[in-house]
Amino acid sequence: MSELQKSFAKAKLAGLPSEAPLPLHAFREEDEDAEGSTLDSHSLPESAQEEDSSSASSTSSASSTGTIKPNRPLSWTNYFAQEYFLENVRPDEVVIHHVYLTEPSNKGPLFVLHHGAGSSGLSFAIFATELRKALPNAGVLSAEARGHGETVVKSHDGTVKREPHDFTIRLLSSDLSDTVNLVQAKLNWPQLPDIVLVGHSLGGAIITDVALRRLLGAAVLGCAILDVVEGLSKKFLEAKGGKLLILAGTDRLDKELMIGQMQGRYQLQVLPEAGHFIHEDQPRKTAMLVLDFYRRNVRSALVLPPKVSQMMKETKTVNTRSITPGCKDGDTL
Repeated sequence: MSELQKSFAKAKLAGLPSEAPLPLHAFREEDEDAEGSTLDSHSLPESAQEEDSSSASSTSSASSTGTIKPNRPLSWTNYFAQEYFLENVRPDEVVIHHVYLTEPSNKGPLFVLHHGAGSSGLSFAIFATELRKALPNAGVLSAEARGHGETVVKSHDGTVKREPHDFTIRLLSSDLSDTVNLVQAKLNWPQLPDIVLVGHSLGGAIITDVALRRLLGAAVLGCAILDVVEGLSKKFLEAKGGKLLILAGTDRLDKELMIGQMQGRYQLQVLPEAGHFIHEDQPRKTAMLVLDFYRRNVRSALVLPPKVSQMMKETKTVNTRSITPGCKDGDTL
């Protein structure tokens, strides 16, 4: 091996994580019995704080290990208009939710973005920029989960909790819905705008639970999941609103999802040229797919069927014969 090859190899190896990343299934809830389980945050390797790599990724997703990451941190001011630390006081804890936000304008929608395990709100930075280039009146809210980014959990005395975090999907989805409601209160919005939930990997499981439990009510138009389906098939198919699944490979599609797709119960897009971090590898293409999904589900574009009673009334009016007084039914006027 030449000196040039050696130096190149050393530079390449230096960028690899020192430990294997945590598999996504450690966060997963495959059934209702798993909702009470917790995950020790100390089991997260240091490398997972910068990258969410799933060992259960598809063959295409494996290429995400080669995704080029910036050597210096991104500045949020280049991608979002505001940054907030929102206090959420609960009986047993105080959560300081950290979010990046660009408000919607002129009745535009709000895209609520949730990163995967080990990532942060800036994971969606370029995606958010591409989205707003195509739809300038859209808003984007990029939230950070507990134990990620700058979101912290404290005791009521102000002490930051150092014990293992509770990473159950049910709690994380409650965190997300609370965050959205806190933003609404902070900015004095009279009501929530139309919302499209977008989640990558672990974030996909979280937004699916938000939609399924209707934690944000009728404001949610639909949810878009980026490269995760394991253990989510039933929840995903039963969630309210429109559904979009974007994958890096088709090997994650189980029988239930394949049948659901043939029945038209959700929209499927595959980007084989992307790795597990679809929204980072192909930010513009992913943003355009999500935007197209929004346009298919926006309320102003939906034509709802008339009420059954109105249909029956109209049918009765058409079929009722007009009989002139003094004439028998069937007489010629």
